[in-house]
Amino acid sequence: MASNLTADIERLRATVTSLLALISHCQSSLSTLTSVPSRSTEVSTSTSTSTNTTTSPPPPLASPQIPPLSLLHDAASLTRAHTTKLALLITNSTPTPLSSSTAVTKLLSTVQSSVLPPLLTSLDILHTHNHGAALLHSAATPAAEIFRGLAEMVGVFTPFLNGTEDKFLKGADLKKKLEATVLPITGRVWSGCDALIALKPTGLVGVVSSRLKSSAETVSDAMAELKEYLERHSGGGAVDGDEDGDDDEDDADDDDDFGWDDDFPNTDDGDAPPQHNKPRRKRIIIPQKTQTAITATLKRFKTLTILFTAIQKRRLAASVAPLASIQTVTPDQSVVQRLGSFVDLAEEIVVLVDDVVGEYYELEGEDGDEEEGEKEPKPASLSPTETSLINKIVALATAAQPAWEGGEEDASSKLFGECIKAIQR
Repeated sequence: MASNLTADIERLRATVTSLLALISHCQSSLSTLTSVPSRSTEVSTSTSTSTNTTTSPPPPLASPQIPPLSLLHDAASLTRAHTTKLALLITNSTPTPLSSSTAVTKLLSTVQSSVLPPLLTSLDILHTHNHGAALLHSAATPAAEIFRGLAEMVGVFTPFLNGTEDKFLKGADLKKKLEATVLPITGRVWSGCDALIALKPTGLVGVVSSRLKSSAETVSDAMAELKEYLERHSGGGAVDGDEDGDDDEDDADDDDDFGWDDDFPNTDDGDAPPQHNKPRRKRIIIPQKTQTAITATLKRFKTLTILFTAIQKRRLAASVAPLASIQTVTPDQSVVQRLGSFVDLAEEIVVLVDDVVGEYYELEGEDGDEEEGEKEPKPASLSPTETSLINKIVALATAAQPAWEGGEEDASSKLFGECIKAIQR
């Protein structure tokens, strides 16, 4: 009986060792996949890189005709189920997790042979056949979390196999500790699996739509901040059709960065001066032409958010997007590249929006029209940053103009044309 138990534990030890090695290989291969350009578009670069790496991605499965998102969906579903079983075996086995060594070995062997290979292969297909960098990233991120979680969960057995576990923890105390360790890991693996499963229905189109939605929200936040800045530095008047304006007549008395000077009079005893001795600094009113420029920028931001929403509804909705052409093993590269341009331009635009707002914020430290001064307003023109922003927005609207079918104009093309005109005003 003891010899059988020893043999079972030795088999578990060998399985844990080999599985941890496979997980490490998967992590290394995933890093390679996400750092090397797609082999379908950069064959020479990928070939050159692969010769210089110590770990190359495993070849596709014998039957590569399964769409990668379907393979990814099934592999993630299996991973979720087996992770649940493994967590239950770890936390419910008494007196230690090794008590269920036979069942654990069988489960880990299944993970090693039937779960991890298709999971990594589906990611390899996404890369090899260029399903889009955005989709590969959206799959690789949760996959990395799954690999990390599995390594941590399998690693729970190591101290018990090596005899380095806390031997004073037994019964309910040991179960409590194991649950505190395993349950959070299980939750992270589940979250990663759910993210992979969710990619199947809309794939790259869904990822791009989500990115544009996030970009629109970021621009809306920047627009709100810039509007508040303009209200603060334009004498408290209404901005962009806001009839209420700023009713706080004591705005200049707010205790903020531009309400007080930092240089207080010195005192012999080092005490701070009385509150009424703090010198006031008049609120800076930015030049009128700068206010006009900011107003124009706010209108462009508003048009930009409309553009993001229009692309989602008129080019990425399931009823109009060419889902079938990109949910195969070898997707239509013209569609993939166009969708990729939406993401690339949106990311560049968000960075430029932040830069444009930052340039206006820098005016806080410059001399402008004081509240009671009569300085001549300085002319304000488009900065190179905002010019670049306008060009990127125009490029995004232009990319969205053609219809999916035949690249001709359709009812939505006119809307995108109007966005271009509005941005360039």
